[in-house]
Amino acid sequence: MYHIVHVGLNSAALKQLDDLRQAFPNLYNRQDILLQLLEEAHQKYSKSAAKPKLQIAA
Repeated sequence: MYHIVHVGLNSAALKQLDDLRQAFPNLYNRQDILLQLLEEAHQKYSKSAAKPKLQIAA
């Protein structure tokens, strides 16, 4: 089952997201950084830490 989540970001949040590129030098865009953060949060807080199937809906 897939869930679609729309995330609204203001300019301050976008700046923070851009600053995270230093923490994730192998990721080049905001979408990939968000997916990485969601995956890490899922692994940290999920009791069954199987890799989530995250993707951006077009």
